[in-house]
Amino acid sequence: MMPFAAFFLIQVFANNPELSQVRHQYEKAIENKAKAEALYESLESRKDLSPTLQGYKGVSRMLLAKFAFNPYTKWNHFKAGRSILEEAIQKDPKNPELRLLRISTQLNVPEILEYSDNIESDKKFLVSAYSGVADPELRKMIRYLLTSYKLVPESAFQN
Repeated sequence: MMPFAAFFLIQVFANNPELSQVRHQYEKAIENKAKAEALYESLESRKDLSPTLQGYKGVSRMLLAKFAFNPYTKWNHFKAGRSILEEAIQKDPKNPELRLLRISTQLNVPEILEYSDNIESDKKFLVSAYSGVADPELRKMIRYLLTSYKLVPESAFQN
């Protein structure tokens, strides 16, 4: 998750301060157990989450698996987080940020978890949706992830 995580360092989203804050917290949570727990707990305590914030709740729950020692606990965090993320995508299947969260996760989880079924479809979706994404920072995130993992060439993003 490192290339995607590093990219979050430069993200500032003025058009949605709450989403901006969650993105910033997620970036910090990737390498910090206490921050991962705090992010998940802050999203877990809310009942009015948009699908995008629900997606962040899901990936933050999966992130808790990274810091857990017990394999059973790791599996439970992963399974619950995956379910939350997939539910968010079902609610808003054309949301590029949710697809970006899923592909980023699928590219970084161990193969044994068998969570890689959507890489190709999410890649195609993101390339197709790219020109219609209004948020310039989200556009940068999409471009960065897909090119840094060499899923598509830079030339696929002709503004």
